[in-house]
Amino acid sequence: STGSRLVVHETMPMKNPIKSITCLAILLLLIPDSLRAEEGCADRLEAIDRASWDGFGAAVSLSGETAVLGAYGESGGRGAAYVFRLLEGGGWAQEAKLMDPEANANDNFGWFVSVEGSSALVGSYLDDRSLLNSGSATIWNRQPNATWSMGSRLAPDDPVQNHYFGNSVSLSGDLAAVSAFGDDTGGQNAGSVYLFRRSAEGAWSQEAKLLGPDQTTGDAFGYSVSVSGNRVLVGSAFDDVNGVTNAGSAWIFERDGVGDWTPVTQLFRN
Repeated sequence: STGSRLVVHETMPMKNPIKSITCLAILLLLIPDSLRAEEGCADRLEAIDRASWDGFGAAVSLSGETAVLGAYGESGGRGAAYVFRLLEGGGWAQEAKLMDPEANANDNFGWFVSVEGSSALVGSYLDDRSLLNSGSATIWNRQPNATWSMGSRLAPDDPVQNHYFGNSVSLSGDLAAVSAFGDDTGGQNAGSVYLFRRSAEGAWSQEAKLLGPDQTTGDAFGYSVSVSGNRVLVGSAFDDVNGVTNAGSAWIFERDGVGDWTPVTQLFRN
């Protein structure tokens, strides 16, 4: 969400992504025309080239007058991300369609997206570029002529098979967070989050790798991630908390003055 605008998608189980569609479309279909303006649901975003099983809207992100929606099933699972822009007279129009120039079938480009200002971050968690399902994420930038071009491809320094790097992504200024819930560093599928920073010259490089302070096998630390300034919030969907199996938790990390990232708070349901 941003300001008085909100983009919503339907929550879906990780193991059954193929039937995901936008909750935004569902809400608009259910709310009568006479109530749409009052309820703030006047705009429905649709891809110009929409097709069956695209998964359009499985991931969404909004920043100011720019919305990015992922369609991981587009073109046989190669995936795509669609950029929409708010028009001066009102209403939204498709501005661009982003596709990985080196995509393969079932890479799921657009599984997760994040946009801030004129930059977008797109996850492709089943990308086999390095190893099977190792994953990748790409940075895209809006150009002065309103086109979008790929700027950088982000990948961890230690890629492994079934890493699922790019499962969740978040962008804030010069900091990008990309999760890899399949990372086995702390145990099988214990998970991790990688942080990348953009230099003054525009180049991106890995700054840190975050692990759950108390992680164990199957925690899926990095199942979700959000970054804002010098703080990162990381979800650990299957963390066992206080003896409750798979209860889940989240950790907040903060960056100190010398550039080190430290876990400061664990969030969980009472």
